[in-house]
Amino acid sequence: MELSVFDTFLGGGQAPSYVGLANFIRVFSDKLFSNSLQVTALFTIISVLVEIWLGIILAVIAADIKKIVLQKILTTLLVLDMMISPVGVALIWRFLLYPKIGIIDSLTGLLLSMHIPWLGDPFWAKITIILVDIWHWTGFVFIIIFAGYISLPPTVFEAAQIDGASGFQQFFRITLPLLKPTISVAVLFRTIDVLQAFPEIWQLTFGGPAYATTILNILVYIETFDMRDWSYAAVVSLVLIALSFIVTLIYTLFKRRWGE
Repeated sequence: MELSVFDTFLGGGQAPSYVGLANFIRVFSDKLFSNSLQVTALFTIISVLVEIWLGIILAVIAADIKKIVLQKILTTLLVLDMMISPVGVALIWRFLLYPKIGIIDSLTGLLLSMHIPWLGDPFWAKITIILVDIWHWTGFVFIIIFAGYISLPPTVFEAAQIDGASGFQQFFRITLPLLKPTISVAVLFRTIDVLQAFPEIWQLTFGGPAYATTILNILVYIETFDMRDWSYAAVVSLVLIALSFIVTLIYTLFKRRWGE
């Protein structure tokens, strides 16, 4: 907090000087910060929404499998990804997406007759970090939703079947409302985790190309170690903390509204 009100730029060789709120004013007029905030919002919203829906669908599918052995195999396969370290995941995907020699790039070239610049184009780089995050962490959401789903009272579903409710109606009118507390916990955990993301994106794109994948966490790193502007990095860190606090506050308010 103290760094945010001082000018501690290490490149000038000058002693830190008190600047008050100048760094806070600067951060909200900085195009790089605005870009990072937009990338962070896009990355967080899309990743969390897709992971939640995939987690719910996979949890329902896995729970409805009658054979226990098949259920355990599917559950194990779905949670394997989250056991890999973020750096390991990034390196795996860098190899898979590597131009011309990567498996995915080779397949797109063979099937679509085109080589997609997954990590070299701003648009595709954004898509890539979102896809990699979904691949890595959907299993985490799945295991939370799965635990909540198998604990639901079966009598409710049996009564719905007797009343003639279709599977579609049971899913939207029974399953989702009953899973609301579990889903809210998964949303909170994943939102805070995504806001803190760093290793995967840094190893995949280093925040590029052209700052297209520079989320706030990466901006803090760049300002601290590349630009050596500790004061500016401190202000960005405070903004990131404020965002996490807002997410937690919204979650708490919704929990009270739902009476849970």
